[in-house]
Amino acid sequence: MRRPVPWYLGLALLVLTAGCAGRDITVIKNEKTLGMASYAGATAGSDPLASGVTPARSIDFAFLDQVLVSYQFVSSFKPSVTTRDEVVALLGPPTGM
Repeated sequence: MRRPVPWYLGLALLVLTAGCAGRDITVIKNEKTLGMASYAGATAGSDPLASGVTPARSIDFAFLDQVLVSYQFVSSFKPSVTTRDEVVALLGPPTGM
């Protein structure tokens, strides 16, 4: 899985950067139509949260009018220490969402 793009970039740039989503759907929330793009990956032999599990991670992006409005990241890898500065460098500054 490639590194996600900053929040202000749209769907077209996400596809150019990370490739086509493994799952691409449309949902309606609060009378707004959102495009959803999901990416996932697993790595055998890495450190999982629980024994006997193949560690995996996924990220889901939601777009309104081709603009990123939310994302959700899930991982079953054993946690490592990540500083706030590293998170902001990877995902951009907090937006209060």
